[in-house]
Amino acid sequence: MLAAENLALVRGGKRVVEGLSAELRPGTITAIVGPNGAGKSSLLLGLAGLLAPSEGSVMLEGAALASLHPRGRAQAIGYLPQTPDIAWDVAVESLVALGRLPWRDRGTAAVEAALAALDLQPLRHRPVSQLSGGERARVLLARVLAGQPQWILADEPLAALDLAHQLALLAHLRGCAASGQGVVIVLHDLATAMNHADRVLVLKDGRLIADGPPQTALAPQVIAQGWGVDARWLGEAGAQALIAGRAAG
Repeated sequence: MLAAENLALVRGGKRVVEGLSAELRPGTITAIVGPNGAGKSSLLLGLAGLLAPSEGSVMLEGAALASLHPRGRAQAIGYLPQTPDIAWDVAVESLVALGRLPWRDRGTAAVEAALAALDLQPLRHRPVSQLSGGERARVLLARVLAGQPQWILADEPLAALDLAHQLALLAHLRGCAASGQGVVIVLHDLATAMNHADRVLVLKDGRLIADGPPQTALAPQVIAQGWGVDARWLGEAGAQALIAGRAAG
């Protein structure tokens, strides 16, 4: 289990997460949503152990994340930032293989599985400088998957992908959860969270305003509170669309 206990986070001298507590369980997909500036990316950084709490703690399997050796933490948690940098212009398969660094092995089978999962075999020998934005996003996520972490934490992993690759990635993340991994993703698209997440955390101004299954956490009254718009859901479970109207109130 990955848990935040009364967590407060500060970035740039500003408190961006305040008094947040949540227990995240493996085998599920958790979506973190909220309006711009709500603290979503900061929370993900905190859960990954890359932003130290100013108050409270993050616990992994009952141990404080801050107490773990960096290598052990990297083995347990795979983190994909929203705008990752690529330092070297290497071939796709070489970049994906960097996901094995925490294990200090080549992990050939894991690398091949990650390339296959993100439909990257045809690009494996291509330098990353020659990739499109969407292709680069898939390569960087494959690097995370190659590490076979207990927890996959990804900040807007769908943003640069076309529709077909979005659906393929969501299906793969569902498979990761089914195999026992914990998946936590930041999303802007509420319909994706409604249709694909097991649980949704809704943030506003750094505070948790809803936490639960999508049907509860993304109810129209929560959307009105968080985003300030009137909205309603249409369609069947698993294929719902959000219809947003005028500003709430």
